Amino acid sequence: MTDRSDGTDFEELSYGPMQLALIDVASHDVRVLSRFGTAKAINPQFSPDGTAIYFVSDQDGFSDVYRRTLATGEIVRITRIATGVSGITALSPALSVARTSGDIMFSVFDRTGFSIRALAPGAIAVASVTATSVTADAALLPPAAARGVSTIERAIAEARGGLPPATSKAAQPYKSGLFINTVQAASVR
Repeated sequence: MTDRSDGTDFEELSYGPMQLALIDVASHDVRVLSRFGTAKAINPQFSPDGTAIYFVSDQDGFSDVYRRTLATGEIVRITRIATGVSGITALSPALSVARTSGDIMFSVFDRTGFSIRALAPGAIAVASVTATSVTADAALLPPAAARGVSTIERAIAEARGGLPPATSKAAQPYKSGLFINTVQAASVR
C-alpha cells in the first residue's frame, strides 16, 4: 500500500488516503492501481494464484474485505461486517490470506474485544462494487422510531429508580457556627 496519490504533498507534509500499488522487484517501478473512490485501501494480500489482491477498505464508512482482480480491475466486496474489519489502529493489519488454501482470516472488534473470523474461498458470496457506490449512511444514526427507548430515556422516565427508600427524620433547627457535633463525638468514645 502507498500514499502516492493526488492528496499527497511532501512540501506541506499532507498525505492522501492509502491506496494499492504493485512494485516490480527487478526494475523497482511502482504502479499505483486505479483509485477505489476516496477511501483508504490497506493490508493487501495476494490470492494463492496471484491473480487477485484482497484488501481492507472503508469505502462505505465501515472497513470491509474486498477482492480486486488484477487483470480486469474488477472489485468485489467479500464481507459486510456491522462493526467493520479492523486492526488495533486505522492502518494496522487486520487480514491474512493462506498461501495454499486461500482461506481468509480477519479481525473484527466485537463487543469488548477483537475476534478472528475465517472464510473459506468456496464460502465467499461476492457482489461487484464500484467507486461511485460510496455512501455516508454508515455515519448516520438509525431513525428515532427504529432506535426504541434508550437507557437514558428510561432512567429519566423513572426518576425515583435507584434512589434509597424515603425515611423521615425529625426536623432540627439550623445552628450556625463551628462546633463539635456531640452526637458523633459520643459515639466515637
